Amino acid sequence: MTEERAVTRDEAIAHLEQALRSALADWHDQAVQATGTHIARAFGNVVSALETLITGHDIPSSRKALGERIIPTLASELRDSAALETQLRATAKVFEQLHVAASALPDEAEWKEPPGRASWPVRMLRRALRSTTPRLVTAHPSLVGHTIAAVHAPHEMVSLASPLLEQVAVGMSRAVKELTALWHSLLDAERALYLGSDDSPDTRAQARMREAASRILASQRDILAATERCDVHAVRVVLSDAIRRRLAQDGSSRVGRAPARRSAAESVAWDGLRRRGEALTSWTDGLLERLEFLESLNGIVSHILVAREQTTIEVRKHVTRTFIERHERAARAITDVEQDVLSALESDEAEQALTEIAESALAIIDRELFSGFERYQEIERLRSMINAPLASMEALASEQSTVRMHSLLPDDERRIPTSFDLREVSLRDMILETVEDTLGPSLEPAAEPLIRCIDDVRTKDRELVTSIRFNVDQAIQAMQDDDQGTAEDVRELATKGFLRAAEGIEGHRPAIEQAHAEAVSIVERAWVQALGRLHERARANRQMDMVLVDLQAAVDERFRGLGAATRRRARFVVVYFLRRTARARRQFQRLLAWLRTRLGSTSGAAQQKQETTDALLAIEETLERVPVVYRRLFSFAPLQDAELHVGRTSDVDAVAAQLERRQRGHTQSVIITSHPSSGASSFMNTLEKTVFKDHDVARVQFPERIQTEEELLTTLHNQLGFPRPAETSLRALASKILDEPNGFRVVMIEHLELLMMRTVAGTHLLSDMLFFMSRTDARIFWVATCSDFAWEVIRTSEPVASTLAVSHALSFINREDMEELIIRRHRRSGLTLTFTPPDSLPTLLGRRLRQARTHDEEQAILREYWFDRLFDQVGRDIMMALFYWIRSVNTEKARDSVQIAPLSPVGFRFLNDLPLEHALMLKALLEHFALTATEAAAVTNLPERASTQIFETLGNALIIEPWMPGEHDTSFTFTTVEENRPYRIRPLLVHPVITFLKSRNIIH
Repeated sequence: MTEERAVTRDEAIAHLEQALRSALADWHDQAVQATGTHIARAFGNVVSALETLITGHDIPSSRKALGERIIPTLASELRDSAALETQLRATAKVFEQLHVAASALPDEAEWKEPPGRASWPVRMLRRALRSTTPRLVTAHPSLVGHTIAAVHAPHEMVSLASPLLEQVAVGMSRAVKELTALWHSLLDAERALYLGSDDSPDTRAQARMREAASRILASQRDILAATERCDVHAVRVVLSDAIRRRLAQDGSSRVGRAPARRSAAESVAWDGLRRRGEALTSWTDGLLERLEFLESLNGIVSHILVAREQTTIEVRKHVTRTFIERHERAARAITDVEQDVLSALESDEAEQALTEIAESALAIIDRELFSGFERYQEIERLRSMINAPLASMEALASEQSTVRMHSLLPDDERRIPTSFDLREVSLRDMILETVEDTLGPSLEPAAEPLIRCIDDVRTKDRELVTSIRFNVDQAIQAMQDDDQGTAEDVRELATKGFLRAAEGIEGHRPAIEQAHAEAVSIVERAWVQALGRLHERARANRQMDMVLVDLQAAVDERFRGLGAATRRRARFVVVYFLRRTARARRQFQRLLAWLRTRLGSTSGAAQQKQETTDALLAIEETLERVPVVYRRLFSFAPLQDAELHVGRTSDVDAVAAQLERRQRGHTQSVIITSHPSSGASSFMNTLEKTVFKDHDVARVQFPERIQTEEELLTTLHNQLGFPRPAETSLRALASKILDEPNGFRVVMIEHLELLMMRTVAGTHLLSDMLFFMSRTDARIFWVATCSDFAWEVIRTSEPVASTLAVSHALSFINREDMEELIIRRHRRSGLTLTFTPPDSLPTLLGRRLRQARTHDEEQAILREYWFDRLFDQVGRDIMMALFYWIRSVNTEKARDSVQIAPLSPVGFRFLNDLPLEHALMLKALLEHFALTATEAAAVTNLPERASTQIFETLGNALIIEPWMPGEHDTSFTFTTVEENRPYRIRPLLVHPVITFLKSRNIIH
C-alpha cells in the first residue's frame, strides 16, 4: 500500500463507522420507517373506523360497515405495505453496503503507527504473536473490517430486525383476530335481532357490540404504539455502539490476509432471518386470505338477508295483498245491495226481485273470490316464490373460490408459530351444504300457513255464500207465513244476511294477515337459520369437519331436551298434586251432599230441581233474544239441510251400500236403531236428500199408536197410495203389490215402535209388518227408524221376525263432531263468534291463555276449552249440546255478533228422587216412544188413575210433553194430562233420563 493510502487505526475505524452509519440510515428509511408508516396508517384507519362504528345506532349497518369498509381497508393496507418483504430487502442491502465498505479498507499491516506508539521491533513482535492466535469465528481469513462486516454486524442486525418482523406479524394477527371476532359477534347480534330471542335485542346487542369494539380499539392502539416505539428506538445508535465495542475488543486481532467474503456466521444469521421472514410472510398471506374470506362471507350474508327480505316482499305483493284486495272489493259490492233489498221488499214481486239481487251478489262473489283461482296453481306459485332465492344461492356458490387459511394466533402468544398448517376452505361447498341441509328443508313448510288460511277462507267464503242463500230462502219463506211480526223478520233476514256476509268477507283480513305473518316468520327464520349454519361453519375452529359441528349441535340439543324434560316432569308433579287435591275436594263435597240427603235435608235437591226448571223455561226467552236466522238454525226441530248434518258419514255410507246391494239383487229392508232424540229424523232427511235423491221417496208417519192390522192398512193406503185388497190383511196387500208391473220406490217410516206394545201379544203387529216389508222388498226399499230399547224388545219377543230386516245402529258422534255440528250451524248464520273467558280461570287454562300471542290464539284456546267441557258434560247428547249452546248465547252487546258465555251446567240429579213407579214409567216411554195414560197403564200393569197421576208428576217436572206428529214445539210448559193424548219424554231430557235409569239398573 502506498504512503498516501496509509491510514491510522482510528481513521480506519472511523471510515468503517461512517459506512456503517450510512447503511443503517438507509435501512431505517427503507425498513423501519416505511413499515411503521404503512402499519400506522393501516391501524390508524382501523382505529378511526372503529370509533365511528361505536357511535353507530344499528347492528346490521355496523356489521355491514365492518365487512365492507374496515376489513377491506385493513387488507388493502397490509397488502400494499408488504412490510416483511421490505424489511428483508432493506436488511440484505445493508449487508452488501457493509461488505463494500470493508473491502475498501487497507490491510492492517499497512496502517500507519500513530505518534507515540511502539517502535518497529515492538510492532514486529506483536505481529508475530498475533499470527499464532486462534481464528475468531470463521474458518475464512478476514481483515478487521471484514470481520466486522461479516460477523458482528449481521448478528446485531438480525437481533434488531427479527423483533420488528415479529412485532409486525403479531400485530397483524391480533388485528385480524379481533376484527374477525367483532364481525362474528355483530353477526350473532344481528341473528338474535332477527330471531327476536332477546327481550330488547337491539339495545342489548348494541351494548355488546360497543363493548367489543372498544376493547378492539384499545388493542389496535397498543399495536400502533408498539410499532412507533420501534421507530424511535434509535436503531442506528444502538447498532453503531455495539460495532464500536466489538471493534475495540477484536480490532487488534489478525487472522491473516484474504479477500473479503461472507463468513459462515453471516450466512447462518442471514439465512435464519430470511427463513423466518419467509415463514412470517406466509403467515401474513394467511391473514390476508382470512380477511378476503371475511369479505366474501360478508357478501354472502348480505345476499342472504336481501333474499330473505325480497321473498317476503314478493309473497306480500303477489299473494297476500291480491287476496285481501279481492275480498275488500267483494265486501263493498255486497254492502251496496242493502238499499236494493229494501226497495225489492216494497215491490209487488218481492220474492223474484230478492232472488235476482241474491243471484247478482253471488255472481260478484264468484267473480272476485272464486273465478280464475286454481288451488294447485296457487300453491305452486306460492312455493315457487318462496323457493326462488335457492337458485340464486346456488349461482352465488358457483362464483366462490377456495381459500387457504391457518388458525388464529392464541391470545397469550407473542410469537408467530415456527410451523403451521394451511387448510383449504371451500365457500362453494359451505353454501351448497347450507342450502341442501338447512335452507331447503326449512323453507318447505313456509307456504303451509298461507295455504291453510287460503283453504279455510275459501271454505268460509263458500259458507257465506250458503248463508246468503239460506237467509234469502228464509226471508221468502217468511213472506209466505201469516205469523205476526213476519214483515220485521223478513226485513232482518233479507238485509242482515247480506250485511253479515260482507262483514264476514271483510273480516277475513286479520286471519290472512296472521297467516302471512306466520309464513313470513318461517321464511325469515329459515334464512336466519341458514345464516347461522353458514356462520357456524365459517367460524369453526381450524375449519373442523362438520361432523364435529353436528355432533356438538346434537349434544347441545340433547342437553336442552334434558332440561325441558326435567321442567315437564316438575310441572307434571305440580299438576298431579293439584288435580288430586281438587278430586279429593270434590269427593268430600259429594260425601257431604250424600250425608245431607241421608239425614233428611232435601232443600239442596229441591233447589237444584227449581234451578233446572228455570233453565228449561228460559230457553224460549233466549231464542227470542237471538237474531231470527240463529233462531231458525238452532231450533230443536229435525234438520232439513243435509249440509248441516255432521258425524253420520259412516251411517249414510252403510245405507248407500245396502241400496247398492239391493240393486244387485240382494233385497232386504233396513231398520235404523238409535237412542230416542239422537237425530234419527235428521238422518232420514239427510238420506232422502243424498242417497235417495234420484229415487221416488215416500214418507210414512204414524199419527198415533196403531194396534190393529186394519188401522195399519188404512195408514199405508192414505200415506202411500197402496191399493185396498179385497181381504184386509198385510199378506193380501203384499201379494197385490208384487202382482203390479215392475216399479221401484223408497219408503221411509219413522218410529216403527208405534206398532208395538209391551203387553201380551203386543208385538205381533210389528212382527207382521216386518214380514210384510220383507215380502215386498223386491218392489220397495224399506228404511225405518226404531228406538234401540224397542228393538231390543222385538229381538227378545220376536226373534225370527227381527232377522227379516238388516238393523243398523246409528253411530255416536265424538267430541270433534259435536263441535263441528254446532260451529257449522253458526257459520251458516254469518254472525261473528267470541268466547268469553270464565271469571275464575282454572290454572291450566290461565297458563295457556297467558302463552297466547294473538287474539285468535286466545279464542282458539277458549273454544277448545268450552267444547271440552261441553262434551264432558253432555257426552253424545246432541239435544243437550244445542240446549247448552243456546243457553250460553249472549247478543245484548251487539246484534251482529255472538258472545258465548262460559258453560253453566244444569243438574239433573233430582231425577234420583223419583219413586220406582215413576222410573218404570220412564222406561216404558223409552221403549214405546209415546204413550197415553191408558196405554201406559196397560204396559206397566198399573191402574189408569195411578198412571195418570204419574204422568201429571212427570209433566209438572217438565220431563214429559204432549206429542203430535209433525209438531216440534220448543215451549217448556205443561198444563195437565189430557185423556187419550200421547205423551213422550221431552227430547232434551231423554239422555239424562237414560243415565238415571242406568244408574238404577232398570235399563242396560
